[in-house]
Amino acid sequence: MISPGSSLLHYRITEKLGEGGMGAVWKATDATLDRDVAIKVLPADFASDSERLARFEREAKVLASLNHPNIGAIYGFHEANGIRFLAMELVPGEDLADRLKKGTVPISDAVDIARQIAAGLEYAHERGIVHRDLKPANIKITPDGTVKVLDFGLAKAVVGDPMASGPTSTPTILPTMTSAGTAMGMILGTAAYMSPEQARGKPVDKRADIWAFGVVLFEMLAGQRLFDGETVSDTLAAVLTRPVELNALPKPTPAPLRRLLARCLERDPKTRLRDIGEARIALESPGAIEADALVTAALPKRPAWMLAAAAIVLVAIGALGAFAVIRARGPATAPPVTFSQKSFRLQAIFIARFAPDGRTIVYSGANDPTKPEVFVIRPEYQEAVPLGIPASHLLAVSSTNELAILTKARWLHHRVFQGTLARVPLGGGAPRELLEDVREADWSPDGSQLAIIRESQGKDRLEYPI
Repeated sequence: MISPGSSLLHYRITEKLGEGGMGAVWKATDATLDRDVAIKVLPADFASDSERLARFEREAKVLASLNHPNIGAIYGFHEANGIRFLAMELVPGEDLADRLKKGTVPISDAVDIARQIAAGLEYAHERGIVHRDLKPANIKITPDGTVKVLDFGLAKAVVGDPMASGPTSTPTILPTMTSAGTAMGMILGTAAYMSPEQARGKPVDKRADIWAFGVVLFEMLAGQRLFDGETVSDTLAAVLTRPVELNALPKPTPAPLRRLLARCLERDPKTRLRDIGEARIALESPGAIEADALVTAALPKRPAWMLAAAAIVLVAIGALGAFAVIRARGPATAPPVTFSQKSFRLQAIFIARFAPDGRTIVYSGANDPTKPEVFVIRPEYQEAVPLGIPASHLLAVSSTNELAILTKARWLHHRVFQGTLARVPLGGGAPRELLEDVREADWSPDGSQLAIIRESQGKDRLEYPI
């Protein structure tokens, strides 16, 4: 009987962390090395199957050889008092599934997380190891931002060779408990993240991980699952037949990310991205994520008045010529940036600011002043793109590519708004609301603080929240 205070070999059990189809997970202290570990106890019916147990032990030894900063380590496979268990790295922080419950992940954060996932997958794939069960619940984010992929290769350790016969050989079986209790009471993998070939019960290789990687990246950016259904069968049917709707991604999602997702999410593994290392390289490319690549996607047609965004520069400097040349912030050697003049028609522009790169302009505008929106434009774009935050008004852009905006913005009088102050990454994401009844705000030079003018008890007050 395992309980807090009991021991398995030199591991002293301290608390239960959770339980799933692969067995219970406990926190324990390794008395020999004086470190905390995670102990995964295998189900009794699994441990009683000698053939399956021998296969699991062989796989565990291979998995224990993985040594990478983005992979949760396996320290060993042990037996004590008839109990079979894995000793693994205890990774602090929250898993990605919990993070996604809070909403979309800002583009820059999503790219960083995806880059680290890709690095871990690349390391394992180079050693012939496929995860087979990549999903947000198997991805941990530590307090310092390090991403760890957990349970690497354990699906294969359970099911063995997918070409073998028998009810547990199919790669559609995943570590989720089933009510029927068949196949050791486990369904290996999570249907929403299975590749089409995995869902069909066909042999899988590293390209199944690449598909799952794409599904996870999509979910981070869109804030919703790419495939879902009321039942496992419905979800699997969606994986096999439902179109991959990249239009559900936020509009500021950079074109390189969209192209990467399209390659990862090819249903035919023969046309899918061949190597996760290519994804890592793409994610490390500055143009894939930085603010100067915010809106490079092929965008839907917008009303003609949105095409006028670039003229805000001319309004700001009072130029009436066909072109205005504006030097970017930064070193004196930076090349000039040219914005072509376009007509505003009936649109009102309330405020415009350069981003730190000197090439991206963020502005507030509207046809109806009671319905302002925040837009982004660059010289090479044919269209200005809204950030997708209704009733929002720009206040300032920080030196760290963060916007101070008003949400629930209300028109007070000529070009003056009041609303809820919020911070939002320039790359897009859910606003983080701070204070109500704010009219003006500006960033400190290092982008760490905001000076704020807000109304309180009928009076204007100047405040300095961090």
